[in-house]
Amino acid sequence: MTNSIRAAALSVYKRLPVCLRRQLFRGDVRYCPVCDSSVGRFVEAGVTALRCDARCPICGSEERQRLAWIYAFGAGGLAGESKKRVLHMAPSECVETRLSVMPHIDYVPADLDPKPGHRRADLTALPFEDKEFDLIWCSHVLEHIVDDRRAMREMLRVLVPGGHAVIQVPISAEVTIEDASVTDPAERLREYGQSDHVRRYGPDVLHRLREAGFTAQALGPGDLLSGDEQRRMAVPEDEAVYACVRPDGD
Repeated sequence: MTNSIRAAALSVYKRLPVCLRRQLFRGDVRYCPVCDSSVGRFVEAGVTALRCDARCPICGSEERQRLAWIYAFGAGGLAGESKKRVLHMAPSECVETRLSVMPHIDYVPADLDPKPGHRRADLTALPFEDKEFDLIWCSHVLEHIVDDRRAMREMLRVLVPGGHAVIQVPISAEVTIEDASVTDPAERLREYGQSDHVRRYGPDVLHRLREAGFTAQALGPGDLLSGDEQRRMAVPEDEAVYACVRPDGD
């Protein structure tokens, strides 16, 4: 199937009412925790690198959103009824749709170039008070930011002590590769795989998060899910959440 045909097919099913999508994809092979749906299969995702059986046909979640959701509503503390204030940077539609209607969550979607109803926010200079949020959701944002260390410190600043940052970045190098002199989009495409990326992260991103002041650990699906849950959610082994906590007392 060509990209154009695939895009047309996805456009058709996305316009269907959710009740019809649930009928079309009914089954119990796959499970999406974001929309709490069991379906017979997930659909394709990706453009240049196609991933089969990756996107939830009900809400549109992909592997990283499903894994981050499990962390956020587990160790991240969003489950239950206690009030939580959540900052979501460059929010994905599937997560925003769910979090924004949960009565116990004060949800703040934000971006450098915000959509209507979102806050304008530069992650390196957040327009929020110290210790304002219980959780920050920041997925695939830091690879776009030149001064990522400053962005990490800002996230730490606006978290309450004991608050969580759910951070994800694409890992495509053994150690982080960056060069401040590479500014041309075509060069960035060659060097970093995307014209608006400013680095390729390696697993050593964990050290940067700790240097910023977080207690941080990398958690994969094996740390958060049983084998059966991992299979049903179709989360690959190389997916990870960088689970960051602002230490108590800071």
